[in-house]
Amino acid sequence: MVKPRFDGFTGPKRRRFIATLAKTGCFSDAARVAGVSRNTAMRWRGKDARFASLCAAAIDKAAGHLETLAWERAVTGIEEPVIHYGKLVGTRIKRSDAIFRMLLMASNRGKYGRMGAANRSAIERELRAKVEAEVRARLLPRVATNQEVLDALVKRLAAFGVRVAAEEEKREREQGETEEG
Repeated sequence: MVKPRFDGFTGPKRRRFIATLAKTGCFSDAARVAGVSRNTAMRWRGKDARFASLCAAAIDKAAGHLETLAWERAVTGIEEPVIHYGKLVGTRIKRSDAIFRMLLMASNRGKYGRMGAANRSAIERELRAKVEAEVRARLLPRVATNQEVLDALVKRLAAFGVRVAAEEEKREREQGETEEG
């Protein structure tokens, strides 16, 4: 446990810090409201297990509140004034697709992906390979496999054999007709 100083991070300042942290979720804002530096609060969190657990609970509480606000902003939207030629002519509801996308990604990373460029670049690499393969398949001339060449040769040789046999038959018939006549 850290020994408190009379002019430092006293009990009332710590309570004010935790209360503000629970509302905002921001260490810097909470430290400013409590009248201490952010470093002091971080140092206390690292040295005092009880204070660290209070900070974690406060951040969790703030996260729930912030997620609710984000959900309302994304789904319900906020009322925004419409100004025309310098005069207020009405209001409209503005929703945030970016916040909605972020909430979806946070709620189900397996389905919507995780945030950050690492996942996107992996997907792009995979898709790039597939697209390149498709383009090459369309643009490059197709080269037959050895088996395909062999099958084609056998088929042509069989057709050639049938044609040669038909021509021999025809010649034999013609010779037979000339001998009879």
